[in-house]
Amino acid sequence: MNLMTLASAPAGTTSTAGFRESLSEVGLNPFRLFLDNMHRLDILSRPDELIDVLQQLHIVWAGIFVTVGLLSVINGYRWHKWIVITVAFLTGMGLGFLMSRSMESSLIVAACVGVLTAVVAWPLMKYAIAACGGLAGAFVGANVWSIAQMPPDTYYAGALIGLVAFGLLSFILYRVVIVAMTCIAGAVVLVIGAVTLLIQVEAWQPALREDFAGNPIILPLIVLVTAVIGFVMQQDAFAKKPEGGGAKHGKPAVA
Repeated sequence: MNLMTLASAPAGTTSTAGFRESLSEVGLNPFRLFLDNMHRLDILSRPDELIDVLQQLHIVWAGIFVTVGLLSVINGYRWHKWIVITVAFLTGMGLGFLMSRSMESSLIVAACVGVLTAVVAWPLMKYAIAACGGLAGAFVGANVWSIAQMPPDTYYAGALIGLVAFGLLSFILYRVVIVAMTCIAGAVVLVIGAVTLLIQVEAWQPALREDFAGNPIILPLIVLVTAVIGFVMQQDAFAKKPEGGGAKHGKPAVA
């Protein structure tokens, strides 16, 4: 945009164009980036594709991912309802983007669908948790299936197994599944943010790509270790809580 264009354009148009350019530069819409480039749940076992996507992610979002992922891994159970609502909102936004690709106001449609799914998930929290647990299980199952060198085109079988297993367990081992879900989601977001930060250093990009591509198990292993550490930390925090659950003066605590 040159000076003559700026001078001839109306003030409102100029400010709007500048705002859109700022959004594009900072990358405040990573949802479209992931939706357009990540079509498989076993993305951790496909490091080349993942790195190609993360190279387009702005460093601001990398920092946000690291912070949110770390908080979710360390203390996800305490905020699990908000995490579930956030997942519902993002899932709704993803569906909204897919439904409104041909519309000019696709972002508005996606935001409306996201708000709708989040509002519906709040009174149906138990079932929303089961759904989120199933999504986490599907993600784990798809990546384990691919790492086990099963036929690449049948990764959805592993995803289906994980979906059913985690979804059913969420009704039986409620707290365990919630802790596992928040740890898995937090570990994935944390590792994605950390890898994005690392590949911002141009000198490290070739070595990182070579290491990850040559050993597809590295990224899933890092996510697994991070999730297990978070799981142990959260379970240890529960074990250290007094049995009274915060009761005062001998009165039982209110659930």
